[in-house]
Amino acid sequence: MRKKTGYIQQRGERSFRIRYVNNDGIRQSETITGAREDAERELAIRLGEIAKGLPVSSKPNTVLFGELADDVLTDYEVNGYESAVHAETRFRLHLIPVFGKRKAASITTAQIKIYVVQRQKAGASTGTVNRELQLMRHTFRLASQGRKLFVMPHVPMLRETNVRTGFFTREEVERLCSHLKAPLNSFVLFGFLTGWRLDEIRNLKWSNVDFAAGEIRLDVGTTKNKDGRVFPMTTEIRELLTNLKTKAKAATTPRIQTLKPALHVDAPTVATLTPFVFVIRRRPIGAFRKTWRNACHKAGLPCIVGKDGKVLKALRIFHDLRRSAARELQRQGFTEGQIMRLMGHKTRSMFDRYQIVTDDDLREKIAALDQAKAIHASSAVQPKRRN
Repeated sequence: MRKKTGYIQQRGERSFRIRYVNNDGIRQSETITGAREDAERELAIRLGEIAKGLPVSSKPNTVLFGELADDVLTDYEVNGYESAVHAETRFRLHLIPVFGKRKAASITTAQIKIYVVQRQKAGASTGTVNRELQLMRHTFRLASQGRKLFVMPHVPMLRETNVRTGFFTREEVERLCSHLKAPLNSFVLFGFLTGWRLDEIRNLKWSNVDFAAGEIRLDVGTTKNKDGRVFPMTTEIRELLTNLKTKAKAATTPRIQTLKPALHVDAPTVATLTPFVFVIRRRPIGAFRKTWRNACHKAGLPCIVGKDGKVLKALRIFHDLRRSAARELQRQGFTEGQIMRLMGHKTRSMFDRYQIVTDDDLREKIAALDQAKAIHASSAVQPKRRN
């Protein structure tokens, strides 16, 4: 039975195929299970959407989750997301083996919850499962935006309790730096003073340092959230960077060599200043996990030490400097919004996970209030002097 540009074919007792041509001139077909009235209703809906100029396709009913995953990876590559490698790994090892060959439109919330239970039984942490669920949610949203999927399931998230609590005090940072050679000591101190991420400091260039304006800039696209950032220099940061640049320039000055008259050599080449601020052998600082562990141990910071005296693990990590910087900035009177802007927090939820107010901070505040009340009470009971 034809209806304008569409018609219905009966395939079984309760199975019908509706056929139509969309606005792109592409023939589409869908299988509808139920009575003929159901097939007629669905065909009428498609033809109505076509008449309104809406994009209509039978693809959303047949596209596989694995195909949508390929679209996500392509999107990550096009936008240059640094997390593309992690996304590919999560798809390949966990999501694709379970959902890859399923029709995306048929995936339900109940099936996703079963997947969560299976991952938990396999020993995956709450944070790891949530990263996979976030990727799954992003996959459905991207498909919906591209009109490859009209209805997306609810993807539940697990409650995370991994609030970040590691902190350095100023004294601990100074002790740690005293056991690190240059420029690692400056590298660590800069992390404590700015709260910037490890890669942001590692990739910092002299072109981003403006001594005249007294600020350090990170260009758009070079940070984790792709936003640019400006950090006004404190006196301590200026001195740190000035010393580094002075040493870097001194290292590029050619040495005068005494040559034999009969020996002909080319004129000495003047080395150029390396573009990166923190370098070892003219290259950006790489991994220094072993050096970090040993320095933490020598500084008296908590570590796990084996029976042979070898330091197995430092219980403080470089990222703790970021949390510590947020805490120090708050103590110095910066508002939460200002701290988020200086350190590059894009969302309040991520900032809240740092929990920069510790129990010791609360105790100090209570003690200060008690002291203020005691001073006020003692001054109130003192007798007034007669003139």
